Amino acid sequence: MIRYIKSISICIIIMLLSLAPQLAKAGMSNQESIHVNPSSGTDPNYVLVYQGKYFDWYAYQSTWNSHNTQYLSQVNYPDQVYDQLVQILGVDIINKTTDHRLYLMVDQQTGGGFAANYISEIGKGPGIGIAYDAWYNIYSRSDVWSTELIAHEMTNVFTGQIVGGWPIDWWADDRSPFPYAIKIMVEQNLGHSDASDASLYSADALTRMFLQFMSTYGSDIYSQVLQAIESDGWSQWFGPNPSLLLSEYVAAYLSIGTGTNLADQINTNLQITGIPYQLDRDTVQNIWDCA
Repeated sequence: MIRYIKSISICIIIMLLSLAPQLAKAGMSNQESIHVNPSSGTDPNYVLVYQGKYFDWYAYQSTWNSHNTQYLSQVNYPDQVYDQLVQILGVDIINKTTDHRLYLMVDQQTGGGFAANYISEIGKGPGIGIAYDAWYNIYSRSDVWSTELIAHEMTNVFTGQIVGGWPIDWWADDRSPFPYAIKIMVEQNLGHSDASDASLYSADALTRMFLQFMSTYGSDIYSQVLQAIESDGWSQWFGPNPSLLLSEYVAAYLSIGTGTNLADQINTNLQITGIPYQLDRDTVQNIWDCA
């Protein structure tokens, strides 16, 4: 009887939370699915330098000219990554964008990258920003940093276009094992074994968990997860983030994708990586039952 009452309560919470984005429209706009890149505003020095199948590239003309050979040798890679992510994640986000384009900014900042719903420097989005030197600094042997960063940040764009606010402690942001795992798959599929081997060598327990889920339950599990989330009408997860309840919701949808309650497996890896809470298996099951 107690579990039945708890299950009913969870279902009510799910209903209210899933209605939150619709209710919010009456009073305020939703949060962005992914972060807005912080900047003081549009930088007129960024100009359109290349148009690919899916991506418009923006860069400082002087930067583009200085390393033109390196950039041009890799202009097809973002489009190849996009096609891989459509296969792995089962969603085609280009039709969700305002102008059916994605944007890549060759960032004047050195080192790293970001994913954004709106790149303020160029006044467009969604897309990614990748440090200008990533195309010629070595990540591992024959593979440069752009190989790693583009696949990683594009994974964030894909998941962020479905629903924003993923757990920052074990999905993406403070710790980013999910995009890290997916970019390893992308690198492997596109023949960048030097990058994928180096990434796998550095992978933490949560990254290996996400890879193991694909190996154990099938390569389409994250497609099933994202489709279930989208079908249930989610566009923004709820706060606070991080939180136990948010993690239990995400675990429930992961369980839907695999067809088995994953709470125990996730808990093992949360503990290994030092995350200070454990999912309640019954709560995960109740959320799954009500989804």
